Formats: sequence, C-alpha cells, structure tokens
Amino acid sequence: MTVFESSDRRYLAGLAFEDATTGAPVAVPLQVESDDARFFRTVRGIYVVSWARRLASHGDAFEAPPVEIPPIEAGSIPITISIRDASGYFLPRLYTLRLPRSADPADGQDSMFEPVRVPLYRSARAPLRQSWSAIHASLVAADDGRPVRNALVRAVRDSNDDVVAVAPLTLLQPRASNAPAERTLGHVAIPIAGIETVVWSNTADGAVSVRNVPVRLEIIGVPDRFAVWNPDDFIEAASVDEAHGPFEIVSGRQHNVGTLTVTVPD
Repeated sequence: MTVFESSDRRYLAGLAFEDATTGAPVAVPLQVESDDARFFRTVRGIYVVSWARRLASHGDAFEAPPVEIPPIEAGSIPITISIRDASGYFLPRLYTLRLPRSADPADGQDSMFEPVRVPLYRSARAPLRQSWSAIHASLVAADDGRPVRNALVRAVRDSNDDVVAVAPLTLLQPRASNAPAERTLGHVAIPIAGIETVVWSNTADGAVSVRNVPVRLEIIGVPDRFAVWNPDDFIEAASVDEAHGPFEIVSGRQHNVGTLTVTVPD
C-alpha cells in the first residue's frame, strides 16, 4: 500500500532573473548562492528561497509568520546573493534581498507571492539582435591611464535624459570568442535595444532616412577591490564621475567610441 505524507512548508521569497536589455526572463540555469539562504529552481525558472538564517522558524509556520520577540520588521534582514551564469552570456553580480516579505497577497510587489525581479546584464559573449545598437569603449583611469577594472556605464538619450541602457564593467567579463584576450581589460560593451530604425521625412517625395540618436555615456567608477559587486549600489548614484559624448548611434550598428577616462574611487 502506498502511503502519502502531507508536508506543508512556507517559502520566503522568489527571484525572477531578467535580461536587463530586453526585460525577458533569463532561461539559462544560474548559480544562485548565499551564505545566509538556500534556493531551489522551479520549472518556470523562479529561484525560491527555501531557508534563510534568522528566519528558520518561518519555514514551519505555514498559515502565518511565527510571532517573534522582539518582532522582526518587514525587509529588516538583508540577504546578499551571488548570481553567476556558467554560459558567460550574463555578467556575475551580487543582489541584496530584504526579508521577510509580506505574507499578504494584496501587497503586490512587496508580497512574498510575487517574485522579486532582478536584472542581469549582458557580457561581450552574448549575441546581439540585428536591430540593436551597441557601443564599445575602452575605459582607463584618469590619473595614470591604466585599464579600469570596475565601472558602471549609463547610456542616456541626449534629447530627453532617458536612460536607454546600463552596462557594468567588471574584470570577470567573459570576452567574445573572436576577441583578443587584451580586449577584456577595460573594455565595456553596451547593448541598446529600442533605437528607432527609420523615420519618415517631411519632404514631398516621402523619402525614408536613417535616424541618428545622440546619446552620452555617464560613467560611475567602482572601487578596484570588488571582485563581484551589486550594480544597484551604484545605478542610482547622485553624481556621475565622468560624462562623454554625445555620440550618434544608429539602430543595427555597432559603434566604437574609443578610449574614455574614469575617476577610480578608493
């Protein structure tokens, strides 16, 4: 006779990883690790937090969170998570998940029933779609000209200050299969989707012209001491270390803007 045992367990959160360029779910399996939490991957590609240090008692409290003394405030426990893609298409990054999350489904994005959406950024190995634009640059330190190890680059549309792309530079960036090894040092590739391909002109003959879009590159320096880091810590920086451009970009083309200087923080 087969005996089925009922097992109820309360999970703490879910993580949904997205391509930062397109917003599409990341389909490749990832290495998701933390010293303070354990995860499992669902068939839909959601990484579920099944256990967390300091919240171990929550796993057995299925209908409601346990009563803690003193009480634990929502989001008061930061969990540092390391994410790596073995294929090399996405850059490694850290992410800080704040637990516990609300047990009320009505709380929307703050509820444990809604996965936390985490963007992953493409490396130089990731393929580009034909309609995308891409900007390549070599970043060097402003003080001595050495290749920059870490930085965060924002591509900003010059006409309205909209951020059209964000790209981290890290020493751990995998290089493209046909790129020389030295190109990895200080090289950043910025894929940009959604740039208009053509625009109808206002002339009587109705000619079609290619749309050139001016963008500037805003660069935020990241300390060299970080091997892997969290882009969220720098993406909303109040000040930009360097701004270069504007550069004219066109949909479907790659642009090399040469060598740009960066102030490297201590």
